[in-house]
Amino acid sequence: MKLHVYLRNLGVASRRKSEELIAADRVLVNGKLAHIGQIVEGNELIEVNGQKYRPNNEDRRYSYVLLCKPVGYTSTTVDFYSNEHSVLELLPHELRKKTRWQIVGRLDKNSEGLLLLTDNGDVGYVLTHPRYQVEKQYEVTVKREITEGERQELLRGVTSEVGEAYQFKALEQVNKNTYRITLVEGKKREIREAFRVVRNHVWRLKRLRIGNLQLGELQPSNYRELSENEVITLLSFVQRVRDSYGK
Repeated sequence: MKLHVYLRNLGVASRRKSEELIAADRVLVNGKLAHIGQIVEGNELIEVNGQKYRPNNEDRRYSYVLLCKPVGYTSTTVDFYSNEHSVLELLPHELRKKTRWQIVGRLDKNSEGLLLLTDNGDVGYVLTHPRYQVEKQYEVTVKREITEGERQELLRGVTSEVGEAYQFKALEQVNKNTYRITLVEGKKREIREAFRVVRNHVWRLKRLRIGNLQLGELQPSNYRELSENEVITLLSFVQRVRDSYGK
């Protein structure tokens, strides 16, 4: 596996940020400076900015937090956007500093709803990579009621002016202007851009579900840690998804 992907799976940083760290000579593999494109087996000692990572240590316990992101917060860390309010600011200090959190299923600043915070890079990878087709469900309020023709168009797939393709797996009407939408890919701003193609505008976007994780009664700015049984259920779900794709 390429080192920058491996670092992402460890929860160190995104693939792009990991490449930047490697290029800046801030990553060591078994005590030697890493290089872009380097392949690792998974049993190496990795050091990033002096912090050591031993992913094969079976005593390591991962952490999992469900958080309801409010509008106005970014789905990233304070280190990346120091002038913005990160969702990590919603955690108490001791929990925020507990681990290097990976934010799974990022939402744009004007959207709200379910996020998973974890340091288990494998779980984050399976839940977000397009190849695994994990469902994400949203409640979306738009400017005007869509026609049946537009509904069918969005389910078949639409293409933006710049050639980006978007497709909804399911689209159910909740009331006149509100819909429940299911995606399996989750491209950047996919729902907003898809409605733009059919000449509509999204007023409100709220994520309800990622895979088998449900927002439930969790209110904006609130969070909760997964119970032991919930973690077991999540890991079982992730393993089933991996097995179904043969990897």
